[in-house]
Amino acid sequence: GFVDAYRRHDLAKARNRAGLARLANGNAKDALECFNEAKEISIEIYGEENSSTAEARLNAADANLALGAADSALDELRAAVASLCRNNEQPASASGCKTGDLTVRAFKTLALTLDDADDISGAAAAFDNAVEALDILREKMYSEESKKLHGGEHYEMFPRMIGALEKLYAQTGADEYRKRAFLAAESGIS
Repeated sequence: GFVDAYRRHDLAKARNRAGLARLANGNAKDALECFNEAKEISIEIYGEENSSTAEARLNAADANLALGAADSALDELRAAVASLCRNNEQPASASGCKTGDLTVRAFKTLALTLDDADDISGAAAAFDNAVEALDILREKMYSEESKKLHGGEHYEMFPRMIGALEKLYAQTGADEYRKRAFLAAESGIS
Protein backbone atom coordinates (compact mmCIF):
# COMPACT_ATOMS: atom_id res chain seq x y z
CA GLY A 1 0.00 0.00 0.00
CA PHE A 2 0.87 3.61 0.50
CA VAL A 3 3.27 3.02 3.40
CA ASP A 4 5.21 0.40 1.42
CA ALA A 5 5.49 2.73 -1.58
CA TYR A 6 6.69 5.52 0.71
CA ARG A 7 9.36 3.23 2.21
CA ARG A 8 10.43 2.11 -1.28
CA HIS A 9 10.66 5.76 -2.31
CA ASP A 10 12.90 6.47 0.69
CA LEU A 11 15.02 3.43 -0.18
CA ALA A 12 15.44 4.66 -3.77
CA LYS A 13 16.55 8.08 -2.51
CA ALA A 14 18.96 6.46 -0.06
CA ARG A 15 20.45 4.24 -2.80
CA ASN A 16 20.83 7.29 -5.03
CA ARG A 17 22.64 9.20 -2.26
CA ALA A 18 24.86 6.18 -1.53
CA GLY A 19 25.71 5.99 -5.22
CA LEU A 20 26.62 9.67 -5.33
CA ALA A 21 28.93 9.22 -2.33
CA ARG A 22 30.59 6.20 -3.92
CA LEU A 23 30.99 8.00 -7.24
CA ALA A 24 32.52 11.02 -5.49
CA ASN A 25 34.99 8.66 -3.81
CA GLY A 26 36.01 7.13 -7.13
CA ASN A 27 34.10 3.87 -6.79
CA ALA A 28 32.04 4.02 -9.99
CA LYS A 29 31.31 0.28 -10.09
CA ASP A 30 29.58 0.25 -6.68
CA ALA A 31 27.95 3.58 -7.48
CA LEU A 32 26.43 2.10 -10.63
CA GLU A 33 24.94 -0.75 -8.59
CA CYS A 34 23.34 1.77 -6.23
CA PHE A 35 21.97 3.87 -9.10
CA ASN A 36 20.59 0.81 -10.86
CA GLU A 37 18.80 -0.26 -7.68
CA ALA A 38 17.38 3.26 -7.25
CA LYS A 39 16.27 3.21 -10.89
CA GLU A 40 14.53 -0.16 -10.54
CA ILE A 41 12.66 0.99 -7.44
CA SER A 42 11.63 4.28 -9.09
CA ILE A 43 10.35 2.46 -12.16
CA GLU A 44 8.44 0.03 -9.93
CA ILE A 45 6.79 2.85 -7.97
CA TYR A 46 6.39 5.63 -10.54
CA GLY A 47 7.05 4.18 -13.96
CA GLU A 48 9.42 5.45 -16.63
CA GLU A 49 8.06 8.99 -17.00
CA ASN A 50 9.13 10.36 -13.65
CA SER A 51 11.81 12.72 -12.36
CA SER A 52 13.06 10.20 -9.78
CA THR A 53 13.55 7.63 -12.51
CA ALA A 54 15.28 10.22 -14.70
CA GLU A 55 17.61 11.26 -11.87
CA ALA A 56 18.64 7.66 -11.20
CA ARG A 57 19.26 7.19 -14.94
CA LEU A 58 21.37 10.37 -15.12
CA ASN A 59 23.43 9.25 -12.17
CA ALA A 60 23.84 5.79 -13.74
CA ALA A 61 25.04 7.52 -16.91
CA ASP A 62 27.65 9.44 -14.89
CA ALA A 63 28.86 6.19 -13.33
CA ASN A 64 29.01 4.51 -16.74
CA LEU A 65 31.04 7.42 -18.10
CA ALA A 66 33.43 7.11 -15.16
CA LEU A 67 33.80 3.42 -16.03
CA GLY A 68 34.49 4.24 -19.68
CA ALA A 69 31.21 2.69 -20.84
CA ALA A 70 30.04 5.51 -23.13
CA ASP A 71 27.49 3.37 -25.00
CA SER A 72 25.77 2.35 -21.76
CA ALA A 73 25.88 5.98 -20.62
CA LEU A 74 24.21 7.10 -23.86
CA ASP A 75 21.46 4.50 -23.39
CA GLU A 76 20.79 5.83 -19.88
CA LEU A 77 20.91 9.45 -21.04
CA ARG A 78 18.43 8.85 -23.84
CA ALA A 79 16.14 7.02 -21.42
CA ALA A 80 16.46 9.90 -18.92
CA VAL A 81 15.47 12.39 -21.62
CA ALA A 82 12.50 10.17 -22.47
CA SER A 83 11.52 10.08 -18.77
CA LEU A 84 11.43 13.87 -18.74
CA CYS A 85 9.99 14.43 -22.22
CA ARG A 86 6.83 12.35 -22.49
CA ASN A 87 8.63 9.17 -23.51
CA ASN A 88 10.46 10.87 -26.40
CA GLU A 89 14.22 10.14 -26.52
CA GLN A 90 14.91 12.76 -29.19
CA PRO A 91 12.41 15.60 -28.87
CA ALA A 92 12.63 18.35 -31.46
CA SER A 93 12.17 20.87 -28.66
CA ALA A 94 12.51 21.00 -24.88
CA SER A 95 9.21 22.88 -24.61
CA GLY A 96 7.24 19.65 -24.14
CA CYS A 97 9.54 18.38 -21.40
CA LYS A 98 9.32 18.82 -17.64
CA THR A 99 10.68 22.17 -16.54
CA GLY A 100 13.65 21.97 -14.22
CA ASP A 101 17.34 21.69 -13.70
CA LEU A 102 17.15 17.92 -14.17
CA THR A 103 15.98 18.42 -17.77
CA VAL A 104 18.79 20.88 -18.46
CA ARG A 105 21.28 18.40 -16.97
CA ALA A 106 19.89 15.52 -19.04
CA PHE A 107 20.19 17.37 -22.35
CA LYS A 108 23.56 18.90 -21.42
CA THR A 109 25.09 15.57 -20.40
CA LEU A 110 23.67 13.90 -23.51
CA ALA A 111 25.12 16.65 -25.69
CA LEU A 112 28.55 16.50 -24.07
CA THR A 113 28.63 12.70 -24.35
CA LEU A 114 27.54 12.76 -28.00
CA ASP A 115 30.16 15.42 -28.71
CA ASP A 116 32.83 13.22 -27.11
CA ALA A 117 31.63 10.35 -29.32
CA ASP A 118 31.95 12.58 -32.43
CA ASP A 119 28.21 12.54 -33.09
CA ILE A 120 28.33 16.25 -33.80
CA SER A 121 24.86 16.51 -35.32
CA GLY A 122 23.27 14.69 -32.36
CA ALA A 123 25.30 16.80 -29.95
CA ALA A 124 24.17 20.04 -31.61
CA ALA A 125 20.50 19.01 -31.34
CA ALA A 126 20.92 18.05 -27.67
CA PHE A 127 22.78 21.33 -26.96
CA ASP A 128 19.88 23.24 -28.56
CA ASN A 129 17.46 21.45 -26.24
CA ALA A 130 19.69 22.05 -23.22
CA VAL A 131 19.78 25.79 -23.93
CA GLU A 132 16.03 25.88 -24.53
CA ALA A 133 15.39 23.95 -21.29
CA LEU A 134 17.66 26.39 -19.44
CA ASP A 135 15.84 29.38 -20.96
CA ILE A 136 12.47 27.90 -19.95
CA LEU A 137 13.77 27.36 -16.42
CA ARG A 138 15.18 30.89 -16.23
CA GLU A 139 11.84 32.37 -17.35
CA LYS A 140 10.16 30.83 -14.31
CA MET A 141 12.66 32.41 -11.90
CA TYR A 142 11.96 35.73 -10.27
CA SER A 143 15.38 37.06 -9.38
CA GLU A 144 18.18 37.90 -11.77
CA GLU A 145 20.59 36.31 -9.28
CA SER A 146 18.82 32.95 -9.59
CA LYS A 147 18.85 33.20 -13.38
CA LYS A 148 22.58 33.92 -13.41
CA LEU A 149 23.30 31.18 -10.89
CA HIS A 150 21.59 28.58 -13.06
CA GLY A 151 23.30 29.90 -16.16
CA GLY A 152 26.66 29.70 -14.38
CA GLU A 153 26.06 26.09 -13.33
CA HIS A 154 25.75 25.12 -16.98
CA TYR A 155 28.23 27.54 -18.50
CA GLU A 156 30.68 24.86 -19.69
CA MET A 157 28.22 23.61 -22.27
CA PHE A 158 28.28 26.85 -24.28
CA PRO A 159 31.88 26.68 -25.54
CA ARG A 160 31.36 22.99 -26.39
CA MET A 161 28.12 23.84 -28.20
CA ILE A 162 29.84 26.56 -30.20
CA GLY A 163 32.62 24.12 -31.08
CA ALA A 164 30.13 21.50 -32.28
CA LEU A 165 28.31 24.07 -34.41
CA GLU A 166 31.60 25.28 -35.89
CA LYS A 167 32.45 21.67 -36.80
CA LEU A 168 29.08 21.33 -38.53
CA TYR A 169 29.72 24.59 -40.38
CA ALA A 170 33.13 23.30 -41.51
CA GLN A 171 31.54 20.03 -42.70
CA THR A 172 28.58 21.57 -44.50
CA GLY A 173 29.33 25.22 -45.17
CA ALA A 174 25.75 26.00 -44.04
CA ASP A 175 25.49 29.49 -42.52
CA GLU A 176 22.75 28.31 -40.17
CA TYR A 177 25.43 26.70 -37.97
CA ARG A 178 27.37 29.95 -37.66
CA LYS A 179 24.18 31.79 -36.74
CA ARG A 180 23.33 29.15 -34.13
CA ALA A 181 26.88 29.41 -32.73
CA PHE A 182 26.45 33.17 -32.38
CA LEU A 183 23.08 32.70 -30.61
CA ALA A 184 24.68 30.12 -28.31
CA ALA A 185 27.40 32.59 -27.39
CA GLU A 186 24.75 35.19 -26.55
CA SER A 187 22.80 32.69 -24.45
CA GLY A 188 25.93 31.77 -22.52
CA ILE A 189 26.57 35.40 -21.66
CA SER A 190 23.06 36.35 -20.59
